[in-house]
Amino acid sequence: MHEEIVAYLRECPEGVTNTEIAVKFLKIANPGNLAGAAVKSILSKDCRVFEDSNGLWHAKNTAQASNSLALLPLTGVYIIGTKDRLYYLSLWNILPEPSLKWEAWTRDAQYLSYDDRQVFNIDSEPENCLDSGMVCSQMAEELQSQLPVFLSFNDENLVRSVCARYGENFTDDSLLAGELLKAASIPFSRPLSLDSLSEAVTGQQRTTVRMLARGQQFLECLCELFTILRQKGIETREDLENKNREERSRYFEGKKYSFDDINSLPSVPGVYGFKDSQGKYLYIGKAKNLKRRMMCYFRETEESPEKIQSIRKESMEIVTYQCGSELECLLYEYRLIRKHKPSLNNKIEISERSGSYTPVDDCIVLLPHTDQEKAMSFWFRKDQKIQIKPLNLNLNSDDLLTREIDEFFLKGKLIADSQDFPELEIATRWVKKYRDSLTIVPVSRLGSAEEISANLINYLGELNEGREPIL
Repeated sequence: MHEEIVAYLRECPEGVTNTEIAVKFLKIANPGNLAGAAVKSILSKDCRVFEDSNGLWHAKNTAQASNSLALLPLTGVYIIGTKDRLYYLSLWNILPEPSLKWEAWTRDAQYLSYDDRQVFNIDSEPENCLDSGMVCSQMAEELQSQLPVFLSFNDENLVRSVCARYGENFTDDSLLAGELLKAASIPFSRPLSLDSLSEAVTGQQRTTVRMLARGQQFLECLCELFTILRQKGIETREDLENKNREERSRYFEGKKYSFDDINSLPSVPGVYGFKDSQGKYLYIGKAKNLKRRMMCYFRETEESPEKIQSIRKESMEIVTYQCGSELECLLYEYRLIRKHKPSLNNKIEISERSGSYTPVDDCIVLLPHTDQEKAMSFWFRKDQKIQIKPLNLNLNSDDLLTREIDEFFLKGKLIADSQDFPELEIATRWVKKYRDSLTIVPVSRLGSAEEISANLINYLGELNEGREPIL
């Protein structure tokens, strides 16, 4: 009923009387003097509404934009795992209708000893376990267009690291239950657990051993938290960030960058780096959404991984580069890490990554450029080299381009550099994953350099006109 009243007030900007609310929602036939007291008892503490000097109730003018919490694609993520192993996860729709998306045990859970199961309070032997890589792939795909909400930073960090091990790119954006509790000014026990979350939100601890029931408990806590936030007038993502802004401010003291610098970053793909006081890179990373990824480093939490704590403490300045696509980010990140060797980046060789690798045939992949009048082209020479080259979308016949195509694709074996195979493998894995949605010039099926050049120019022209090339 409470939410229905707020929704009704938004539909009536001219204002609504106590009597009308009492009759319509409280079902009081003849409210009389009772109307004001009854309505005030419900709405007086709700920051989303106010009563004017004439006794009319109004909803505050909150923009119902795509960043409204009620419109965000929120997904609760409940997991069980250790530092580097994921055993169980369940994904839950939070709004508008709370429901289970899916759940899965991984095969790693089959090797848990009886004592381990007692530690995690697992009541029985896990059944119908799936390959960990398959679970990570499905989870990463499910969450690409969602905003995941985790119980803790440790849970999120585990999911990110496991996904990275299997070559899956996890979403840059997320929320933590601790962030929501702090924004709602609800005290809670640390470190935050499912039991302490439930006690903080509902005032009760619930003990259950069934994994699905635990996920359901997590979902119920999140739904209640978002209701409390709305009642406190925290209705948008900006409201949420500004509420916690003061606590975050300590992370920026003495830095050459500020919260406003992070908050003003564009929501585009890119590569970022943190530098220390000597100008040396501490850490280099990539992002599909620069702003959201960078914000994640400065969330108020007591359980940040050691790497995050080091970045907060030792970094003095930030550097960001906008990219046109995720593939450009991947390659640029690799090149910068190889060049600068940041102390906080993982020392994992490309050859150690999980998953099979098979090369793609000679081709040119066309992807967006940061300049809308250009495309970024990625030239693949099978098992030899990859080259990145920006091209104008309105490109006409070009003898230089034809000669470059001839040299790269049709001459003898290319001279290899030490970074060629790692870059080729990174790019190949990405292209094979998304190839059905990519614009690809099939060089291996074409003849001369002139024919390849003509096809490439034709594809660019169709992209420039907003049409999908016929592949």
